[in-house]
Formats: sequence, C-alpha cells, structure tokens
Amino acid sequence: MRRTRTQFWRRTVSTLLALLLAMQALPAALAADAAEETEEIAAGTTPEEEGTESGEPQEPADAPEDMPGNDPLDDPEDTPQEPAEDGLPSSGTPVGSTGMEAEDGNEESEAGPEDGGAAVIEEGWNQEEGTDIQWKLENGALTLRGTGATGEYPKTLPPWNDQIASVTSVVIGENITALGARVFINAKKLTSITLPESLTAIGDGAFRNCASLEAVTIPGSVTTLGRVSFLGCSSLKTFTWENDPSKTYEIGDQVFSGNTALAEMRLPAVTKVNLRGTNGPFTNCTAEAPLWTKDGTITFAGTMEQCKALFEGENAGVPADVGFRVTCSDGNYTFGDPDAEKPDPDPKPEPINPDNKLTGYVGDNITWTYDPVTKTLTLAGTGETYNYPSGGDPSVPPWYGRLDEEVAYTPELEHVVIGEGITKLGDRLFINSKKLTSVIFPKTLTELAPATFRNCESLVNLDMSASSIKILGGLMFNGCSKLESVTFPNTLAALGSSSFAKTNLAEITYMGTIDQYKALADSGRADDLKNDTILVHCTDGNYIYGKNVIGELTYTVINGVMTLSGTGSVPAGAGWVREAYGVHTLVLRSGVTEVGENAFRDFGSLKEVYYVGDETAWEAFRERIQAGNDPLLDAAVTLAVSGDCGEAADWSLSEDETVLTISGSGPMADYRSAKEAPWRYSADAVTTLRVESGVTTLGDYAFQNFRNLTDVRLPASLERVGTYTFTGCYALTEIHIPEGVRIIAAKAFSDAKSLKAVYLPASLEAVDMKAFNYDTAIKDVYYAGTQRQWDQLCQVRLTNSGKGNANLLNAALHCTGTPAKASAVFDDVTGGEPYADALDYLVEDGYLTGSRFNGDGAADLDMALEVLYRRAGEPGPYSGATDWGKRAGLAAGIAGESLTAGELCLVLARTAAYNGQHTLTGETAEEQTAAALTWAEAWLDGAAVGAALTRAQAAVILAAYLQDSAAKADRHDQIIASVRAALEAGGDGRMYILAPDLTETTKAAKTGDCTLIVFPNGETMMIDSGVSNSEENVLRMVRELGLKDLDYFVLTHPHTDHAGNALAVGNALYGSGGSIGTYYYSGYPAPDGKKTESAIAEFMESKGVAMDREVHAGQQWTIGGVTVDVLGPTEEEVNSGNTADEFVNNVSILLKMTYGSSTYLTGGDLYISQEQVIIERLGDTLQADVMKANHHGLYTSNSWEWLEAVSPLVMVTENDDVGSSVMAEAAPDLGIAYYSAGVDGDVLIVMDDARQYEVVTQYDTDLRRDYRGEIGLPPLPDEPDEPDTPDTPDEPDTPDTPDTPDVPDTPDTPDTPDTPDVPDTPDTPDMPDRPDWPDDFDDDYRPVSPVKPGGTQKPQPEQPGQPEQPEQPEPETPAPVYTDVAAHQWFAPAVSFVTERNLMVGTAPGQFEPEGRMTRAMMATVLHRLAGTPAGSGAAGFADVTAERWFANAVSWAADSGVVTGVGGGRFDPDGLVTREQMAVMLYRMAAYLGLDTAVQGVLSGFSDSGEVSSWAEAALAWAVGADILQGEDGRLMPQGTASRAEIAAVLMRFDALKK
Repeated sequence: MRRTRTQFWRRTVSTLLALLLAMQALPAALAADAAEETEEIAAGTTPEEEGTESGEPQEPADAPEDMPGNDPLDDPEDTPQEPAEDGLPSSGTPVGSTGMEAEDGNEESEAGPEDGGAAVIEEGWNQEEGTDIQWKLENGALTLRGTGATGEYPKTLPPWNDQIASVTSVVIGENITALGARVFINAKKLTSITLPESLTAIGDGAFRNCASLEAVTIPGSVTTLGRVSFLGCSSLKTFTWENDPSKTYEIGDQVFSGNTALAEMRLPAVTKVNLRGTNGPFTNCTAEAPLWTKDGTITFAGTMEQCKALFEGENAGVPADVGFRVTCSDGNYTFGDPDAEKPDPDPKPEPINPDNKLTGYVGDNITWTYDPVTKTLTLAGTGETYNYPSGGDPSVPPWYGRLDEEVAYTPELEHVVIGEGITKLGDRLFINSKKLTSVIFPKTLTELAPATFRNCESLVNLDMSASSIKILGGLMFNGCSKLESVTFPNTLAALGSSSFAKTNLAEITYMGTIDQYKALADSGRADDLKNDTILVHCTDGNYIYGKNVIGELTYTVINGVMTLSGTGSVPAGAGWVREAYGVHTLVLRSGVTEVGENAFRDFGSLKEVYYVGDETAWEAFRERIQAGNDPLLDAAVTLAVSGDCGEAADWSLSEDETVLTISGSGPMADYRSAKEAPWRYSADAVTTLRVESGVTTLGDYAFQNFRNLTDVRLPASLERVGTYTFTGCYALTEIHIPEGVRIIAAKAFSDAKSLKAVYLPASLEAVDMKAFNYDTAIKDVYYAGTQRQWDQLCQVRLTNSGKGNANLLNAALHCTGTPAKASAVFDDVTGGEPYADALDYLVEDGYLTGSRFNGDGAADLDMALEVLYRRAGEPGPYSGATDWGKRAGLAAGIAGESLTAGELCLVLARTAAYNGQHTLTGETAEEQTAAALTWAEAWLDGAAVGAALTRAQAAVILAAYLQDSAAKADRHDQIIASVRAALEAGGDGRMYILAPDLTETTKAAKTGDCTLIVFPNGETMMIDSGVSNSEENVLRMVRELGLKDLDYFVLTHPHTDHAGNALAVGNALYGSGGSIGTYYYSGYPAPDGKKTESAIAEFMESKGVAMDREVHAGQQWTIGGVTVDVLGPTEEEVNSGNTADEFVNNVSILLKMTYGSSTYLTGGDLYISQEQVIIERLGDTLQADVMKANHHGLYTSNSWEWLEAVSPLVMVTENDDVGSSVMAEAAPDLGIAYYSAGVDGDVLIVMDDARQYEVVTQYDTDLRRDYRGEIGLPPLPDEPDEPDTPDTPDEPDTPDTPDTPDVPDTPDTPDTPDTPDVPDTPDTPDMPDRPDWPDDFDDDYRPVSPVKPGGTQKPQPEQPGQPEQPEQPEPETPAPVYTDVAAHQWFAPAVSFVTERNLMVGTAPGQFEPEGRMTRAMMATVLHRLAGTPAGSGAAGFADVTAERWFANAVSWAADSGVVTGVGGGRFDPDGLVTREQMAVMLYRMAAYLGLDTAVQGVLSGFSDSGEVSSWAEAALAWAVGADILQGEDGRLMPQGTASRAEIAAVLMRFDALKK
C-alpha cells in the first residue's frame, strides 16, 4: 500500500502530538477527555464546513471481502454513513489512531527517543501507532501487551492485518482495557482467544469472520459487546459471557449474525441493546442454528422479564417459528414451542390456489402471487420487499422472465396490487414491466426505492393518493414514456433525481396546498417538478411551476433566466418573486411594451438581455425604459431574432417566434448542448421549422427540446441529421427525411415521444445508435427504397445497439420503392430476355450501370471485376476494379479482351478464396480452372466451357454467384489461422492486434471492448474482455486460437462491458491446464455495486497470478521488443474518489505501444473531457499510427483535437455497430482508414517494426470506400510468373539478330516496381501533418463529434508541397511569461489576469503548470492575496498549521474572516488537494467577506452529477453556478473532482468580475 503525502503529514502531526503529551506529562484524565472528544468527532457530532476527501481514511487496495458494502449481510447501518455537513463520514478518524497505520505492521515511529518519540521497543515487538499497545506474532500466536485501548479500524485495517491469515490464537495482556473496531477481522484460522479481566469493551466487528473459532469465553469485566463483533463466526458452537452483578451490560446489533453452528450460549444480565437501524443482536442467526431448538442451551444471568425484553424486544432478530428455553435467575423462560419439530429453514410458500398461480417470497415477510389469467401480481405481508440492484445477485425479482442477460422484463404483467402492511418497495422491483397499466397502493406504504417502476412503458395514469408515501427514489418513473398524470399524497417529502425523465407527464394532482407543492418542488432533487409545462391541481387552486404574474405580463424564473411574456408593460417598482433578484439573463418578448421606474433596480446580477425583436424595435423599446433601471440598460443585449448558425448558414425567427427558418448553404454549426443554440430562449415558442435548400447538415443539439414543434420541413440538399438534433421534441408526430440524407446520427430523434410516422429516404446509409430511442409511439415507417434495400441497411448500418432503435424496427414497415429494372436502365433491354432476371438483380443492387447493356457482346475481365469490386464495397485504397483484381490475385494469367466460362469460374473461385469461403485446388492454371468449373457448375446455365462468353451469359453466372454464400466475405477462419500460427511459432517477429467481433444480435447491451495482442516473441496480452453477454464469442476465440496461457491481462476500467468476461476467460484457461501471468489494473476503487473488478482480483490472487493494481501514468514495460508506455490515468485521478459514470470511463488505462517505428494507442472509454486533459498533459507524445477508438467510437469521444494529437493512419472501433457514422464519414478526409468490429467483423492488424501495417477484416464493407490512403493495400503480385517470355531467346534461328536478346529486357516488368515505390512515398510518414487545422482553433472547444467547430466542412488534407504556416498568436491576448502557456490556449487570458495581479505565480521558472492541482493551503494563499494580504491574528486554531509554515498568515486570516473553517478535528489539511466544491465554498464566503451579492442561486439539477454535491456545499455551488463562476463541463459539475491551476485562474477572473 502506497502512502500519500497527506497520510505522511497526518502521521507527523500524530507524532508531534505524542511528543507534546509526553513533554507536558498530561494527566491520564486529560488524555481520556481528549479521546472522548475524538470519539465525538468520529461520530460526526462536531460541525465542520468544507470537507475533504483526502482527510478521510483511505480504503486499502486489498480490502477484504467483508469491507463495508461488500458483505451481503451488511445493512446500510454497517456501511460508512452519509457525510455530515463537513463532507466527512461520520465514522471520522479512528479513535486512538491517526488513521494511517503502518503499512507492513512493523514500522516504528519516525521520531526516536531522543526526539521525544516512543521508547525503543524490544526486538520482535511492534508498536501500534497512536496507542500504548505493542504486538508480536510468532508461530500463529498474536500477542498484545501494554495499557489502555487498541486502535479503532472502522475503515482501515490493523497493522497486523498483512499476517492475519496465519493467526491461530490471540492473547490479550493485562491492563489492556478495550479492543477496537475490526481489530481481528478475517482471522479465519483463529481457534482460541485469551481475554484479561482488565478488558471492558469489545468493539464493532472485533472478531468478525473468524470462521474457525468454536468456543469463546468473555470475562464479566467486559460490559460492552459491539455490533457485528462475532458476525460470520460460522463454526462458533459455545459462547460464554460471564456475569458480574455489580455491572450493567449492553450489546450491539447482529453480534451473532451467521453463527449457524451456535448451540450453547451463556449471557450476563444484558439490559441495553444498541440498535442501529432495524437489526437486533440475533438478526441473521438463522433458525438452522441448534441454539433455537430444544437441544440448545441458553443461560441468562438476569430475570425472565429482562430475558423477554432481550429475546422478544423490538427487532431482537430471533428467527420466526422457533422454540427454545432460557434458564434465568428467577426461573425458566420459554419462547415458542421448544418441543415442536424444527421448521424447514427455507420454507416454500403454499400456493394460494391450484390454478397455475405462481407464488413465492419477495421479502422476509412478504409473499407474491401472480395470476396468469388476470395478469395480476399481488404482494401480501408486512414490512419491506427485497431490493434488486443492478449487478446484484439476484438483480431481478423471481417473477421476471428474461429478455436476455442484461434486461429482465415481465412479458405479461398488467396489474399490481400491493397489500396493506407493506411499507416499502425495493430497488427496481417492477423495472421493465412494459405492459403494466395499473397499480394499487396501500395506506401503509411510505417509500419507493430507486427505479421501482422504471421503463414501465404502458403506465398512463397513476394514483398514489391512498398511500402515505414520503420518499420516491431516483429514476422512479424514468422511461415511463406514456405516463401523463400522477396523483401524490401530501405526505410526499422527497423526490429522487430524474424520477420523471422521459415521461409524458403533463398533469399532477397534489393532495396539498400550492405552497406545500412549491416547497416540494424546490426541495432536494425534485427537479422534474420544476417544469413549466406541468399543470398541478392543488387543494387551493391550480399552479404551474415558475409562472408568475406581474401587471399584464407573466414571467418565469428558472436557473437564473427570467422570461417575460405577454403584452403590456412592467409596472414601476415591480414586486418580483424572491428568485428574480438572482437573475443573470433576461428574455424579453416583443409584447413587452414599457418598463416602469425602478422595476429592475435591484437586478444586480443581470448580465445579458435577449430581446426578441430587431434593432429598430429595441431602440424604440429603450426609449420606454423609465429611470432607475440601470441594470437593464447596462446589460449586454442580444437581438434574438436572427444571426448565423454556420459559416454560410443563417437563422431567423418570425415575429411571433413560432417559425424558425434556417437558410444559406453548407453545414450548420454543431453545438455542445442545446444551451449554446442562439434561438434557445424561443425553443418553447417554435412550432414550425423550415430548413431551406442549400443547407447540408442539421447541427448537433440544434433543436433539442423544442417541445411544441409540430411541423418540420427539410430540403433535398440535406445530407445528415446530427446528434441529439431533435431529441425531446415531444409534440412531433411525424418526420419526413428527404431523399439525399445519408446519415441520421445518434439520438437524433430520441425521446420524441409523440412520433408516430417516420418517412425515410432510399439514400439512407446509416441510422446510428438510439436515434429513435424511447419513441414508443412509432407505428409506421415509410421507406422510399425496396424491402431488399431495407434488409441490407438493417444488416449493416441501421444499428440496434442496446435495442436503442427497437421502436423503429418494430413498427409497421412500408417499402414504397420499386425495384430497379434493367429495362428501365438499359436502352437495349426489354425485360423479356432469358437473362432479364439476372440483369434485374445486378441492376437493383448497383452492380451494373450504364445506358446500354449489349448482351450479345463479348464478356471481358473488366466487366467481371467491376461487379465483384462493387460487391466488395469498392475499397478506396485501390484505384479501381482492375487494380483491386490484380492486387487480390484474381486476374493473374487471364487476358482482358474476352472471357471464357472457365476463366470466369476461375476468377470467381479466386474471389471466393479471397473472401475466405473457398480453397483453391490444383497446381497449374489448367488444374485450377478445371476445379473451378466443377465448383461453379451449377451457375453455368449451359454456357460452353471453352467458348468465349457473351455479356448476357456472364451476367447470369455473376448473378448466380452473388446470391451464393461464397460471395459474402467471411475471413474469420483465415484470421484465426494467422494468429494461431504466430502463437504456435512462439512469435514471428511481428505484432498482431486482434479486435474480435463480439456482436450478439439477441442481446440488448453493447458488446464492449476486447483486444488480443500477440507480441513479436509470442507473448500474449488481453486488454479487457467484453460484456458478459458476449461470453461465448470471447471463449470461442480463446478455444480456436488454442490459447492455453495468457501472459498479461489488462483491465482498463471496471465497467462490465470491459470486465464482463474476465472470470470466464480465467476459468477457461485454468480449466484447460493453462494460466495467466500478470494482471494489470489502475487501482481505481469501483463505485458501490460494481464489484466485478474485486471479484477478478480475488480470482487472480487465488490462482497465484502476479498483480499490479497500481498502474499509473509514467510506468513502462518491455514485452518482446515492444515498449509499452502507460500514459494514463495519473495517480491523482485514480485516487480522486469521483464515482460518476463518466469519471469511471475517464480513469481508463491508456497505453501506447512502440515497436521500432510502429505505434499503437489504446485507451478504454475516455470521454472528450478527459481527452482534452490528456492532450494538454502529453501533446505529441500521443501520436500513434494505429489507434483504438475511445468509448467504442461513440459521439462522446474521439474529438477533433484528439484526432489531431494522435494523427492515426488506422482507427479501430470495438462495438456492435459502426460506432459513429459521422466519424466513419470524416475519417477518409483525415487520411484515416476506419474499421469497426461491429461492421467489419474480426479486425486483424499485423505490424512490423518499420511502419508496415497489414489489415485483414472478416467481412467486406463500404466503410473505406472514400479512403485513398495505402492501409489495406497489398503490393502488386510479381508478374514474372509466366516463364514463357524469357524462354523465347532460346530459338536457334534468330541468334544473329541483335535485337532478340533485348527481349529479355521485358524484365522491365519487375521495373514496373514503381509500385514498390508506394511505400517509399514520403506521404505516409507525413500523414500526421495531414489535417489542416484552423489557426483560430479554440482549445476550449469540446466538440461532440469529430467535425470542425462552427459547422465548417470536413478538413481537407494538406496539399503536397505547401509548408505548414506557423501559428500566429491572437493579438488581443498578451503572451504570458510562461513557456507552458501559449497565447491561443483558452486559459491564457486567465493566467495573464492572475499573474498581473500577483494572485498566482509559477511553480518553477517560466512554468505555470496549467494542469497542476492546488492544495488547500495554496487556495487560502490566493484568496489572501485577493483580499490584499491583510494580517491574520496568528492563531489559525488548526493543529496542522504552525506559525513557521509559509501559508500560516494566509490561513490565519482566512480562518479569522470565516473564509475557511477546516475539515474537522481541529485540522485544516493544508496539503490536501482542494476539491471543486471546497473551492466554491471558499469563494462563496469570500464573496460575503467582500460584501458581494451572494443571493443569486443557480439550479444544480441541470448537471448530471448534482447528486454528488455534499449537502454542506449545495448553497455555495448553487451560488457559483448562478453567478456563472463555475460552468461545469459536458453537463457535469464534478464537485468531488479537483480543479487544475488553469481552471482556478479562470474562476478567479470570473469572480473578480463580480466586484464590478
């Protein structure tokens, strides 16, 4: 375990504290008081403000299986508590411990005796830090000696833990008074315990999971037995706790949980039970234990009345339906019927009736019954149902059927009846019950856990008024796309995030007052109720959230934006609602005619005004703004009626805002979110969208959430609909996509919940993932092509990844296209010819074109090659069909003028072999031709074998071949054979990179990543293993390759689509006698519920696999001559503690492999946000010729900047579809050969050490049709295979003729090797310079797809011979004095700002280190400078801030002024990295210190990770968002993340603007 800097200082402070105590000889009583105070802090009773992750005890990387949250017996009370106001877990720092115990259990104090440290201890003994306890372990015997209490280890592990597996006995010496929490946890070989009479307390979990312990005797001096102290002691038979009549005894909960062998118990007179939650001391001490039978023995030193309270008290936890006797001090107490037969420990419910009803348990005291006739599920009983969390075991209730491994569903369930007595429904109880239409709720129900009714697509109306529901968990009705109305009781007090996302909710009936509803909507995470489209019926009237009336106008205030609507004037001294005074943006509709005096006088936060009118109207309106409205007049004004939306595209709004027109030419701009679109404030007003001819693309996010849009008119010039373009257009009922559109990008029409009819063009080439997700109303799809064209589209490019386009594919299909006929294409074909059907087939699929066919003309080689080339997808590297035919070896030895049946069959046989579907036989051309004729005999249709074919005859043969399976390439066996040969040879000096096709069409989840690498020396590495749904595909690859041993396994991050098959692969290898050499992982602690990685690590450890679970940037390995550099993540990123889903992706391991001059880059699921961070950190280091696309090639990743930095020649996407059609289309113009395992099948890249790359795909596709590079281009075969020409000079008649010997100059054919010049062409190594990046490119831009910012055309490669122009700095940004800050970078102005004001200085001469992180001490120093460096009192009040420290004066001032208050326990944690939410809190207090306005409050719910904001930081972060100080990134705030120095500089510049 690696010690952090914070840990080091905490140890240092602990040592100094011990020194002070020793020097001052503090009385023991005072020390005890200090310990008591520490306990209060640990319990979370001390209010602290800022919080810090680095201040928490760190969970060790090798956490045992029973760490909190990992044990299936753990309840919420047995896991770390929710943070207190300070953000620290209430468990705090362990009592008697610094929280940083020695790593190896043998480390002595760093301070020696001469320094006042602990005395030198005897050899063999070790000091337990922070206590007066010493310990040693010899021959399995662990002995503790000393005085006082041991350390507490609620979240860490004791120093002897590394050797705990060998402990067989424990001896506690006299004078030790207490055993702390978890001191001997997991001592699984422990068989004996010796406890002294001095002992008074045994802490929580002290002997937990000591599975070999059979007997325990606890002296009567012990008065407190902590919770779960003997949990999991499965062999424990005899438990004796002696009694002392003079003492009072207390016991915690779940002490005997899992003690299934317990038969004899002797207890003192316990009078107090410490319950945490609903568990008692005997909870989970199941009925199978002999203790609970007539054969068990229980002796209780107290009275029968006390015994009854202990065993029958509330939540005692004694199993139901058991009988036993207890011998008490005043008689025998009987519980139940001891003489009754022991009940079945796993009773099966009796069926309610025999009519095929299904029944079972869904809670400890709750049964379920399903009636298949009425399709009704009834729950009966009392208490709470079980939870079924995602990834749990089980993850679905017992009545669920399975659609596949990931998505469970109830195929027929329509009605649910929840009986009285049930109080809580568990996680995901009815998720994906897609036919559920009604639910009856009982009065007793008070809580619904998260996602209980998620994706119940048939729910329309829901009445919960009869219940007493107080809490609705997050995602509750998310995805209930038809849900229109809900009735709530007035008991509802809390609503989880996204509870009503992706619904059609328009009406709420609330059984309380309007004020109560407002309070509910403004509380916690009830953001779904903050919706001005929902009509709410309350007991005292109707209400629409945010809508208020002032004079003749209405206005809304949402997220700091006020919108004034209606017709009339704003009255003087207007009385706005409280939220109005924090408004930063004002939207004025054209109907607002005048502003009275002082109406906006107090709008000090107002920055922008969007006026819906032209300049003339605005100037006229300004004249009608009366005095006292300076904030309105001083704000920046945008005339929100027209502007540009692309380099040559414009937009305009009608006067009433109902019609939005896009005009001009070329592509629209792509926006990062709907909030960037210039018409955003009119989104709800627009009902009609007109896009005029000339516009070629619709921008990303352009019309997202146009909730009233009903009429969309698109031009024939359109080619692409962007990502998220029409997402959330609820009112849209039909969409006509015009002919000419080729791509509908990801989520383009997602959540268009009213969409019923979709019209698609025959020109369509791709519909990306989830383009029509959640569009459950779609009934009809009208496709302008033929059924065959539709089928071909669905097979390749209409992706149903994750079942995201199921609504489109399951709708009624109407193919309106007419199959192309040869008679309509060729002037000389009537349709009555005997070969007409064959021609029709070839014409319909575009294999034959032209105006005349000339059926009687001679067939030639070019005709055949042209058809076959088109069938192969017209791969772009070739100059055409002839070049392709020659390089593929299809045309060798065949003249071009005419073609015989034998020659055509030979070409077809060679093509089938090229496809991996046939094996050529025969040594000579004649033998091969004869074999080919036999193979193709069925297609000849009577054609003479040796005679020249007519074009009509050739067409018939070609059409027959193309409809045979031999015409569809499938090189899987060839690819496997190639890799297997390299393995069997122990490496062949080349590096093999195999991206297997893991697609499983019946599954809903995406396939994930899995790459197998064979190094030049034959060693193997698997990077990730795909999702578990694709297990059979992964294992098939392992079997077919004959892979017995895997040298390295790398898990890039813990998501299941990367880790899902690791255990299956491991079991397969070890099951066949193989092994795994080394396991690599970053060490990132997976979020709760994602335990896959810990299970993998446990498996690897059990098999003796070498493990490195701290893989961080900067490491380097060498494997078979290949250098493997770890480029990410950094150690700081791994230890950040951020568990948001995007962050988990962003801590993916990033590897660059270098073999000679050849390079390969692979990086898991990095998002655009992290790509930017890595680019700024590594720059040109990222360059690699071969690149695995980040995050499966999706729109979330692979930004323009990333492609510029990497400059790949080859890009491989691992997905079950194309990844991103936008990327696939842009790649050729960037000089990138784009491959996708979801379309191309298996993709094999073979590279030598000299930048020679060979790529083989399982299937032929059109992905590289427009690619013009040389990747995938084989060399021309040597023509001199015909030896006849050199033999001609042997004729004796012509030796006198001098010219004849010149004939051998025909060896100019080898000179033709201008082809070999192809690799010599310098363009290939120059390719990294190929893209022509714009000089004014904004480094802060975060594109959502790899197209040029501003909607410009795709970049063109640089023309040869044009030197790259040096980048010119922007004149308005003065160049900072730092060499690592370029003038064009987004943070340059901010760095200049903080430098000029001496707020921040460099970290080294000429270095600002923009990506560096700041500590809390640094942040306090910056704020101190911002305040003018006033003097502090000198008494900061923090134990870790001493007067000689460089930051002492700054922290002292900050503490005096209330800007900082520390992290609790009298600590400031100066070396801890400041988190974003801590920074917000400090700035919030700083604003108050400076007298700035802190009333403005933004809404945090707009950020996807708002749930990660600590409660103590909510107000500060809301202010920071409302004041536009923190803006987030990609819809995320990242409150637990750390801010870079560049970001803090930008924040300070924004903060300074508030003072103006």
